[in-house]
Amino acid sequence: MPFAPQIRKEVFLALEQHILPQLQSQSVLQVPIVLPFAPEGVEHWPVAGKHLPHQAPDPLQVAWHWPQAQMTAGRFPYIGFIYEGVADYRFGVTTKAAAEQKKQKLPAPPGQFMVRLPAPAVVYVPPFTPGHNGTGPFHDATRPGGGESRMLFLSVMHSDIRLHLCRSMPEEIVSSHSLQVHDPVLAQMAHLYWEELKASDGQTSPSAQAQLFVFMCRLQRRLKNRNVPLGNSAWAVTQSKPPKVPHAANEETREYCRRAMDYIETRLNGKLSRASIAAGLGISPDHLGRVFHSGMGTTVMRYVTVRRVEAAKLILQEGRENVHEIAGLVGFANTTGFCAAFKRQTGHSPMAYRRKHRHTD
Repeated sequence: MPFAPQIRKEVFLALEQHILPQLQSQSVLQVPIVLPFAPEGVEHWPVAGKHLPHQAPDPLQVAWHWPQAQMTAGRFPYIGFIYEGVADYRFGVTTKAAAEQKKQKLPAPPGQFMVRLPAPAVVYVPPFTPGHNGTGPFHDATRPGGGESRMLFLSVMHSDIRLHLCRSMPEEIVSSHSLQVHDPVLAQMAHLYWEELKASDGQTSPSAQAQLFVFMCRLQRRLKNRNVPLGNSAWAVTQSKPPKVPHAANEETREYCRRAMDYIETRLNGKLSRASIAAGLGISPDHLGRVFHSGMGTTVMRYVTVRRVEAAKLILQEGRENVHEIAGLVGFANTTGFCAAFKRQTGHSPMAYRRKHRHTD
């Protein structure tokens, strides 16, 4: 089971063995997802004609969602670096964005595009740009022989970079545990990369690639420095496919439940409440409570406790942390509450469970 040091090592090696050499030795395809979308030499095609309904900005929302179209848009920009294989990325266009194109007397874009990105390639997605809301934004291209694609995915926040690795296979995508690096300079460098990319006007840009190379070099140095503060969900159980929603009556309920579970899964070690989860999904706490209970047959916070105990069981089996450390890793405020919840769910104390189920090599 991968913990924070291993996740740090995996990302570091991806940078050292693949991404930095590619940026240094060859021209990397760079694709900004902006309208009008007409990148030179990039395969893309329409997949839906209907535009997504515009959603008015809300300062409390960090994301906008279109469940029926399986699309979401975040407040923060993100960068995806495909360093092995070929990946397809689907993005959408809102009614407001389409109207702005029409106002400028530009051809109206279709409601959704698919873009094909062969490695090495970079996609830059500005804030509020709708993209697929699955386990990750990338999906393996259908091609002879199948095989895997590998990507590094970075969300650029105000003072932090949240990153994870994706491994895409013919029938599923596996998104690694996330790692959060606190570094305001990295966020500023990502903004400078975007400025260079915009200035290139859709053409191959050596200056933008050079800026991205410097950004990735700093990220690698930060990961190498053991004193850099990192946050992570490395102990969480990663789902290669969305978990089943057994009681959902309709697709919208299933979609909200899947999104809630994805949100919870990567934040088990933090403070979670019904209100914070609802805010992360862009809906009210009462609405979240109703749809989650309808779909899962339990309350949101009961589900959170179940998932925290499941994560703790894995750490007890494979890790060396003591009970107090595990309680903090899986998000319990104190050891007493953790032990009580663990015994209710498993019938054993944490240490008794470890003695019974300990994995030894």
